[in-house]
Amino acid sequence: YWGKAEYESRFSDWNKPETLDTARLIPGNPPQKPQFNTVSTDSMQEAPWLTKFEGKYYLQNSNPGTACPWYSDSVWVSDSPTGPFEMPDYATVSMKVGGFINSAGHSCVFQDFHGNWWRASTMWIGVHAGFERRIGLFPVEFDKQGRMLTHTEFGDYPMFVPNSKRKKSGNFLMGWNLLSKDAKVEVSSTHSKFEAKNASDENVRTWWSAKTSDAGEWLSMDLARPCKIHAVQVNFAEQDISQEALKEDYHAYRLYASKDGKSWNLIADKSENKESVAHDYLHLKKPIEARYLKLENVHSAKRGKFAVRDLRAFGFCDAQKPRKVSGAHAVRDKGDGKHIKFTWKPSEGARGYVIFYGVAPDALHLNVQYQNPHADSLTLSCFNAAAKNYYFRIDAYNEAGVSKSDVKKVR
Repeated sequence: YWGKAEYESRFSDWNKPETLDTARLIPGNPPQKPQFNTVSTDSMQEAPWLTKFEGKYYLQNSNPGTACPWYSDSVWVSDSPTGPFEMPDYATVSMKVGGFINSAGHSCVFQDFHGNWWRASTMWIGVHAGFERRIGLFPVEFDKQGRMLTHTEFGDYPMFVPNSKRKKSGNFLMGWNLLSKDAKVEVSSTHSKFEAKNASDENVRTWWSAKTSDAGEWLSMDLARPCKIHAVQVNFAEQDISQEALKEDYHAYRLYASKDGKSWNLIADKSENKESVAHDYLHLKKPIEARYLKLENVHSAKRGKFAVRDLRAFGFCDAQKPRKVSGAHAVRDKGDGKHIKFTWKPSEGARGYVIFYGVAPDALHLNVQYQNPHADSLTLSCFNAAAKNYYFRIDAYNEAGVSKSDVKKVR
């Protein structure tokens, strides 16, 4: 929080704080040493960011470490920019666990020209390097009690950017459902262990790779039923790329759609593209009726093999929503309030669950997405031990939508 945002900057004689201890929000480091991919590090606090709202100062910092799906932002509140700052009971203000891509830490918070608040965060991949990341953008609000919150629920789904001041609380999601989770995939070829099924597993850390970078390598996907597709996201992967081919850092491709898997219509022609489009989002001008998608390579970036993390389709389909979750319970560890075990009865037709939680029944501002349709329990260790009470709701979702359940109190 002190000094300049320059690497290895030093305090001048006239600008030294009385003691560096005043900049430490929590003395020392927690004892845990989490292991994430190839990175081993002590938990730490970093990346301070100060936001002023209605006379209050919200000092945010990130933890437990950059190379981690749980990388998140906590908050400390004060009436003065120089403190003292106190941690509120709701504490965490930005966290995205589960879904296609994880983490929402090391953030900056800003307002757009209309006065809407946003958080730009780093999101973890950590395969090619421990700190391999992307940038995420999420809406921010302050509730009636002044609690700061970040909307990360389904935060890797399509959303819109409003052209006016928000009129009601909530996310800016387009309202489309993910149609491609675990869809059957066929491919032109497969390189090593990079299987076709990886292209529909909703995991940015896995991918399918063809054997070559040749034009004509392809991937096709069966969405299992006729769908109304509003958007497609093509997420490319870096497989055996050449670091010397900097001028060839672009993907060129064609995207087709079909109702029967035999007769194909071109819906996006990017064959002349010369720009980097690692996660190319295609918002279709008009929704299309289709069951099948086909992605055809024209040029692979940096001479790498044609590889796709996920081909994601969004829209609607004629299917039943999952049953509403029943039998939900949550029990807090009496010895350590950071741990809560959630249990429920599996929902018929679910693709996964979202556990919403917070310190009040009307303040379920945090969530964890669990992509295990057969699960009936999950223990989380991300709670503020100082918070007296927590409330929760477990929703089930699939390609037809979300079925909300009732709010309950953690016991």
